[in-house]
Order: sequence, then C-alpha cells, then structure tokens
Amino acid sequence: MPDQSGGYYLQYSSRNSKSDGPKQYLDISCLDEEVSYNFSAKIKLSNVDGTPFSCENSEKSRTDTFCADVTFELILSSEKKRIRFVNEDSGSWSENGFNDFRFSFKVTEEMKAAQAVYFTIAGSNEDTMILFDDVIIARVTEKENDISCGHIVNSVAKLGDSTGWNVFQRGGTVTKYFGGVNGSDSPLQQTGRTKSVNGAVQIIDFSCFAANQVLNFSFQFKLEEEDGSLLPCKKNKGNTTSRCVDVAIRITRSGSNSWTRLVNDGDDPVDGPELTTYHSKFVVTMEMISAESVMVLLYGPKAGATIIFDDVRFN
Repeated sequence: MPDQSGGYYLQYSSRNSKSDGPKQYLDISCLDEEVSYNFSAKIKLSNVDGTPFSCENSEKSRTDTFCADVTFELILSSEKKRIRFVNEDSGSWSENGFNDFRFSFKVTEEMKAAQAVYFTIAGSNEDTMILFDDVIIARVTEKENDISCGHIVNSVAKLGDSTGWNVFQRGGTVTKYFGGVNGSDSPLQQTGRTKSVNGAVQIIDFSCFAANQVLNFSFQFKLEEEDGSLLPCKKNKGNTTSRCVDVAIRITRSGSNSWTRLVNDGDDPVDGPELTTYHSKFVVTMEMISAESVMVLLYGPKAGATIIFDDVRFN
C-alpha cells in the first residue's frame, strides 16, 4: 500500500483469529547463538471499514483493547514451540499513525537447533487489519549494552531537570513547566521565542552509537500561545503559522556546520491539551561519529509560541 511519503507499507486483512497475522520465515543461520538482537517494526491497526482501531499499548494480554504482539514459532524435531513478545516501547499508541513496536531477544541453543523459525505479528481483535512497515532485526552492539549509553539526552525532563538544555540563537529560556500533563509532574518548556528558528538545543554524545546504526528519536510535546492557551498545529508543515515542532541535527566538523532535518512520521492532529508524540528514524553516519560536536535542535513553531516537551530520547 502507498503511504503519504511516497513509499509503501504492507497490510494484512481477512484475519480469522487473534493469532492470525503476517508470518515471516526467519533464517536463523544468519544470527549468532547467545547474542542479543533488537526486533523493531512500525505498526498501525484499523477496522475492516478502514477507520482507526483504538487500543491500549500498556495492555499485555490479548483483551479486546490489546494492540499487537510478535510470536516466534520454533519447528523442533518433535514439537512446535512458541515464544511470545509484547511491545517494550512504553509510548502511547496512536490510532491515526504508525507506532513503534520493539523488543530484544537472545538467540538460544534451542533456537539455533530448530528446523525452521517463523515470526508472526498478531494479537489484536480478528476483525482488525494489521498495517506494518520497517520490520528490522539488528544485532545489539556493545555500545548499546553500555549502561552509560542508556539515556543519551543529558537531562530527565520528568524530574524538571533542564541540565544540558540551551536555546538556539539566544531566543528565550528553557525552564520547568508547572502543571503536569500525561502523568509527568514537570515537563520542560521554552518560552520567550522571538523567531521560529529559536528552539531548545542539546549537545549529544554520538560516541555511544555506531555508524550505520538505525536510531529512533522521540519526545512528547504540545504548544501554547503566549497567553497560555492551547496552540493547535500541523506536523511537517513548512509555514511558520501552523507548524508543530521540527527537529534538526547540526554536525560540526573542521569548524563548519552541516544540518540534517528529521521528519515526524506520525500524523496525529495536535489540537488537544495532552502531550503528543514526535517520532523519527534515521541512520547514524560516519560524519556524526567523527564530528567535533553534534547538536539536536527542537524548533519550528511561530515566534512567541511556547514549546512544552518531555521524555526526549534516542534508542
């Protein structure tokens, strides 16, 4: 099926049960025993009439509000064995866009000895369609196992800690946002922005990543007018009057700067009082690894708009 960016995704329909879903053979000979791997995919659910299907990502059993799971099926010499995995991404599930689904697993001796291994994406009500894209199994690198690389962004916004956050082109200030939204006691906010390019910035230590590694970048956000009223916005829009938060990565090498702009892959409308999710995926380049510094910039809304953000992370 074509998507809005000109690419394609796959759709599985006419399901007979909650266990029915797209099934794929996994060439286990390509994986190493006792080594950990990350499984990731983008998943969206819809009813048979094409309307969005609402589900709870926090639900772990196959109830009527369950979203999705992945089951590995091992064909052994005397039996079939199934290993079920649920989503380890803790973000809320967007019914209007594709969602991150990920988990980690270790290749066992039994898995390597299997005659065949398959995995199936399923779990939701049988009268839903499963839309999926970007299914990836990637080896967990030593750097990913390093606990010092577990939280790259140098502050925990949920504790109101603005350490490491500065402002771009001296436009405004980053402070704790009082009021609490989406279960967070204290997100951060950037106020006093005089231009759309003013944004919150932080230097990121890319030594924790490996070249050609696929990274997810995500955070929660909403916008307010200068008087504190809600400011609705549209994602990935070029004009400065209705655009949401954009993200750019600045790479500094040999005294010169180059920029990479990320694209929000969600399409939820941003018009409510709750925080919404920004998510983008990109590939780490050698230029990022060898750079003198790498800076991430959250910017974009019209001048005067307050950017409220939380739970900024690379994974």
